Amino acid sequence: MRTLKIFLNYATATMVMLCDPFNFSLVSINQLYRPLFMDWRIITVGKPGHAWVKAALELYWQRLKHHGRFEHIVIKEGSLAQVEAQMTTASEHSLRVVLDERGKQLRSVELAKWIEKQQISARKRVSVLIGGADGHSDSFRASADVCWSLSSLTLQHDVALVVLAEQLYRAHAILRGEPYHREG
Repeated sequence: MRTLKIFLNYATATMVMLCDPFNFSLVSINQLYRPLFMDWRIITVGKPGHAWVKAALELYWQRLKHHGRFEHIVIKEGSLAQVEAQMTTASEHSLRVVLDERGKQLRSVELAKWIEKQQISARKRVSVLIGGADGHSDSFRASADVCWSLSSLTLQHDVALVVLAEQLYRAHAILRGEPYHREG
């Protein structure tokens, strides 16, 4: 006969679930009550051009697949108006986050809290838009739901893409209590 008994330990935020006397598992309360995964669209202009960028992205996409659905959408290069029109279309029905050096800078812990807030509010999809060589127009930035900065420096879009992927992984690791991030 299989029985299910649950013991909560509030001090360590874990619970032990006993399915039978010889089989038990330790489960984090956060894992049980974690909101549904959000869909993330990372929208960039042009394909990554360097082997190191492709390798870094592959590493972070593999790590991130356990934290949500992440999709990289590549927009064909063109005039600023054409690129922004394509980005708008690709990010329909989602919260639009534009990356720009004039945006708000977040610490990793603040990014994790922002993600958690979006998950709690049942946000389905977030689109992060990384501009090409021409960046984003003032009107495009103004039309975004959120405008973030990864740095006050201007970053080449491949570098921004790798930094974004790493920071998204770091934020999700913070939310799950994984030891990847260290506050100093």
